[in-house]
Amino acid sequence: MNPIKKQFYSSNEQIKKFNEKIFYQSFENYSKYLNKLMKIYFNLNDNYDHFKFQIKLLSLTEQIKDLFKKFYQRYRIIVQIYLYQNLDQSILILSKYLLNQNSDYFYQFSFQQKDFFIFINIFFIYKE
Repeated sequence: MNPIKKQFYSSNEQIKKFNEKIFYQSFENYSKYLNKLMKIYFNLNDNYDHFKFQIKLLSLTEQIKDLFKKFYQRYRIIVQIYLYQNLDQSILILSKYLLNQNSDYFYQFSFQQKDFFIFINIFFIYKE
């Protein structure tokens, strides 16, 4: 094996290596931050209003992306937000994604009020 290729490969591996322990420890802080954001955007007295919430959720999505782009620059950040009106029904969300086990990660967050339910998926996809 050519030593130059081996050196390039190992340096590339170091770049791709994602420290899961630090990642999940930092998400404890991020979840607190997301909770605060949700309380800022959605008051306890807010009733479900689809059109009003669309604008709020677009703004929230951009704010979440901007936060994570600062810390994870080598990753593409994708944020999906699901909004449902809470009418005492059960909710089942099913998704299928093709992620690389070694370099791609995701985080899920949920927020519930008396009139609505918000579920957030945040994907971190490594840019090669």
